[in-house]
Amino acid sequence: MTLQEELLAYGVAFREHALAGIFNGFLPVLVIAGTIWMCISLFAPRRVAATGFMFALVGALVGLLMGSSREPVVQAIVPALVTLIAGYLAWTVRQDAHSEFDRTLSEAGSHPGALHPQVPAFPEVPDQGDGNDRKDNEPQIRFSTSMVLAGICALMISTATGSMWGASMREASEEFDKRYQEWRLMYERQELPVGTDLLRRQAGLPVAAPKTPGGESDAGK
Repeated sequence: MTLQEELLAYGVAFREHALAGIFNGFLPVLVIAGTIWMCISLFAPRRVAATGFMFALVGALVGLLMGSSREPVVQAIVPALVTLIAGYLAWTVRQDAHSEFDRTLSEAGSHPGALHPQVPAFPEVPDQGDGNDRKDNEPQIRFSTSMVLAGICALMISTATGSMWGASMREASEEFDKRYQEWRLMYERQELPVGTDLLRRQAGLPVAAPKTPGGESDAGK
């Protein structure tokens, strides 16, 4: 085989693998996540939809891998998935806590007993009798809650959809393997002996005696 033929064979193999990766890996994940993103965008702001899209990408990828493979991938993927969710939720709560803490410091910075102009030693609890501070925080709390709920729902739906998609791909692959085994058995037991006898006749050679179910040929009896 020449160098040009080898490069051509590698190019054909690369094209087949690339198409398989795109149509069996990239497109299913993108379709599932994009559909969930469009559904969330109809009822929520863009930031919430973006959060749902990110979680949908992770869920679709995990579900597709779990559904298309019988290997114990759950033990390797689920801890990483839980770490991702916990890290994101911790980051969100931390950002909210920092903003609330900064607001508390700015309000209590003028307290007479403060050790620092911006950091009070023993800040007094602000009067919340009128409920204004709580009302001011309600939009941020609702927004954070909606982001968390959108992410969890997107993760659950995308994981279920991806697992079903992967299971369908696995069933199609197993059906193809089953048909191949049936064809191979038919070829080895029928087509190959008939073709071999035909070539022997054309070459003027004696035809091999058919074998009995016990494995012995009729000529040896």
